[in-house]
Amino acid sequence: MQVVYLNTNGFCGIGDKHSHYRNNEKIANANQILSKIFKFSNPDILFLSEFDVNSDSGKCALDNLSKRDYYRIYPNNLKWISKRYSSIVMAFTRERKNSESSPNNWLKWNEILINDYRIVGVHIPDSEKDQKESEDFWHCLEAHYKKHEDDKLLYIGDMNVFKEETFGKKKLKSILETSRDGWIEKCNSNNKTKDFTTKYDTRIEYSILSKKMPKISRIENHQEFFKENLSDHSAIMIEF
Repeated sequence: MQVVYLNTNGFCGIGDKHSHYRNNEKIANANQILSKIFKFSNPDILFLSEFDVNSDSGKCALDNLSKRDYYRIYPNNLKWISKRYSSIVMAFTRERKNSESSPNNWLKWNEILINDYRIVGVHIPDSEKDQKESEDFWHCLEAHYKKHEDDKLLYIGDMNVFKEETFGKKKLKSILETSRDGWIEKCNSNNKTKDFTTKYDTRIEYSILSKKMPKISRIENHQEFFKENLSDHSAIMIEF
């Protein structure tokens, strides 16, 4: 099984996603991102965060993936997304799969059930921008982990943790006491620049695995996405 996660930055490259980025450039970027993903991967599950399903670039990405025979899965088993929500985690699967609603009905949490695996794509709010929402999300994730830690469980995504003193970093470390950090497990090295997952030289994308998950056969941090200005994040690929 192969899983890929990318924070798309709203298909705005490395720019400010709230800026007046020209629509035709967003559409071109959406196609470039997907083309690059499929050059190194053929994912069973693809998570794309900071995704606006109602934007022209979002619709372009949906159409592109439909042509590749992927099923789209909205968070919380929703059939449509209000235009109010312009930054959600979308999931795409090779075969039609079941999903579960998230704790607190987060739209930045997309939980896929595939065979006896529980694969969760997340985009946790930045505690420096929205402390309460971030703390609520971490409380939900911690409770979810305690409930399912004996399952085959993977959390993958942008967890917005890089400062040691933050609430989220403390929660992450607490969870990792009884789980596995996929990148460290497979690719630990002395070259910390290989760990960075954003253009800001930080690591905020993680793949957290329960101990019941099988051995990782491959994990990759595709920094070319931010180096080539396609996003301000890396794409993360993990394979079992």
